[in-house]
Amino acid sequence: MRKIISSKDLRSVSIVGVGLLGGSIGLAIRAAGVQAERVGLGRRRSSINRALRVGAVDVGTLSPKRGLGGADLAIVATPIGRFEAVFRQLADHLPDGAVVTDVGSTKQYVLDLARRLLPTRIRFVGSHPMAGSENAGVDFARADLFQRAQCLIVPPSGCDPEAVLLVEDFWHRIGMRTTRMTAQQHDQWVAQVSHLPHVLASALVELAAAGGSLDIAATGFQDTTRVASGHPEMWLDILMTNRRGVCRAIDDLVDRLHAIRGWLRTGRSDAVAGFLDRAKRARDAWIQRRYAEQEIEP
Repeated sequence: MRKIISSKDLRSVSIVGVGLLGGSIGLAIRAAGVQAERVGLGRRRSSINRALRVGAVDVGTLSPKRGLGGADLAIVATPIGRFEAVFRQLADHLPDGAVVTDVGSTKQYVLDLARRLLPTRIRFVGSHPMAGSENAGVDFARADLFQRAQCLIVPPSGCDPEAVLLVEDFWHRIGMRTTRMTAQQHDQWVAQVSHLPHVLASALVELAAAGGSLDIAATGFQDTTRVASGHPEMWLDILMTNRRGVCRAIDDLVDRLHAIRGWLRTGRSDAVAGFLDRAKRARDAWIQRRYAEQEIEP
């Protein structure tokens, strides 16, 4: 078993799913100077051909045996609804000692799949790069998609420390910062800052469309609801695999909305003003931290 803890020593990286994220990973690998062969594994020849055309992979295949057989590191970048089938392929075809990570937006579900389906000879470390776009497909892939962004690392209990180091080093190499956390914390926090906002944006669009006001909406509404243009099938998988976290976040938001409605009904301008001020100060401080940490440019 050849253990690798630095991404510069990787010989072959398999990218399972060569859409927006998988394609961007492939482009970022080469832009970072990592010389490993990039092998794209897909289900449709058309998507593999597009990945080859934009330079996201060096080799593209529909064969799990060819796509996984020589991998030091495999990155699962398919929609979460495909993870179970993909993990079965990983179990059958990856070499001993290979490391697997993923880009899934929920983590307890994914860790449970890995525990159930992957043999101990394969080392799994959960990842969630907090980067993306409302656009889908490798044609929108960018080498700089991950620059200065956060990647959440979720190791399962008893995980090989060297596998965790390799995964962290890989994300660092393509420009990300990493934070370790548990699956429970991940799913709760991501429900608040990613999954609930998507539900809310979609609900706002549906409300405006049903009420007839969508045609007069301007840039504020456009900015607030941008994520509602995300791929519905992908988001269905995300919401259904993090149902508990999303429901808890919805309950917490409903409590806040009820309080705000009560203040408005009773004319409590002081309470409404306090709410708006707290939100502004919290968001301003968050943006300043992102500037300081160079996650976003001024």
